[in-house]
Formats: sequence, structure tokens, C-alpha cells
Amino acid sequence: MIGRHPSLGPKANGWIISPSGLIITTGIYLSETLAEMMKLIFLITTVAFAQAQRSAIVYLFDPTGASNVTGSVQFSQSGNEVLVNGTLNGLAAGNHGFHIHNLGNIGEGCTASGPHFNPHNLTHGGPNDTVRHVGDLGNVLTTSDGISTINITDSVIALDGEHSIIGRTVVVHAGEDDLGQGGDSESLLTGNAGARLACGVIGILQESGASISTSSLFLVVSMAMLSQVMTIRRLFK
Repeated sequence: MIGRHPSLGPKANGWIISPSGLIITTGIYLSETLAEMMKLIFLITTVAFAQAQRSAIVYLFDPTGASNVTGSVQFSQSGNEVLVNGTLNGLAAGNHGFHIHNLGNIGEGCTASGPHFNPHNLTHGGPNDTVRHVGDLGNVLTTSDGISTINITDSVIALDGEHSIIGRTVVVHAGEDDLGQGGDSESLLTGNAGARLACGVIGILQESGASISTSSLFLVVSMAMLSQVMTIRRLFK
């Protein structure tokens, strides 16, 4: 259907009602309509990326076999936060330092993983401190039955970008992390958390939780755009 919509003003050459009921203006308004469609494509793509989630997992054990500490921890990123959930078994009752170390190497009894992940060269602190290592996740509490339940939400570590922990090592320590409040130089480096009892390298568990891939999304929107253009061409034949 072709005609003039009364709200379009004298500059419009006419208007079209497509089979879907969408009013598409012709003449100079056609380019404006296509521009609006491009904005819609950008919006849909942005929403898809915002909904996408990435997740990772680490399996911890003692590579030397000296301790019986084992467990698994999962990391799930949603927006600016990473949710850390898991269970460890075999630790003594009490608090134990729990950190992300710089390298993805569990050799030499976990010591080959290097120091805490600290890309900004800051001093050690607690997970709620402004000044901290990226890898400073504080302590995990172990109950008298040797089970440690981990439930942490952190906004400093990430699963992509500069603070990505993918490919780095999680280490659980023999002692409690003093969160940089111990009053000595070692406290500002390691939190005096002691020996490394178990470790594991973090790997990608799920690349994206989006329901549609970026390429598929682009194809769907492009086909919709092409359909509208073909509708206009047919109506003007």
C-alpha cells in the first residue's frame, strides 16, 4: 500500500505499509528508516553480548602427593562480577589462604606458579581492599570435618581482559591469610599464608552463555533488513 501519511510533512514523497504492518517512508525518509534499522541491529547485538556469560573451572590437588587436599572450583562471570563457587576436601579446620597465582604451572609442589597475580604491582591485601593483588581472594573456611565450601563474589578478577585469570593457577595454603595486616614485609607479599597444599590451572568451561552466536545474530538481522529492502523495491515496480 502506497500513499501519503499525514504526519510525515511536505518533504515526504509517500509512505509504505509493508506486509508486517511496518510503516516505511520513502524519499528522504527511506535513508532515515535504514539508519534506524542499523541502530536496532546495534542494540540487539549489544544486548546479546551483555547477556553472554563465560565460565571457567579448576581442579585442585597436591602434585607432590604429600597432602590429601582435593577439590574443584567454578568461576562464572556476569557483568563486572565473577562468582566463585566450589568445595575443597582434606584441609585442617580453620582459615586457609586462597589465591590466584601468576603462572599456569603446578610444578615443584605448586611453587612454579609464581607469586600472586598482581599486574599492577600493588601490595597484598584482602578481597575487599582497594589496594590488593588481583589474585587476592582472602581465605576459605574449613569445618571440623575437613570440608571447605567456597562462595565468593569478586569484582576485581575477570575471565577476560587485563584481569583475566584463565590459564593461571589457584593455590590453597596451609595457613590463614592475614590480608596484609601482619605488620611485616611478608604480610605485604603473601599474607603469611604458608605452604602451598594444593593447586590447579584454571581452564575455560564455557565460552559464552548467549543463546545465539554473533555470526548467527548478524545473519538473522541482515536477512530481516534485506527482506524490508526487497519489499520496498517490489512496491515501487
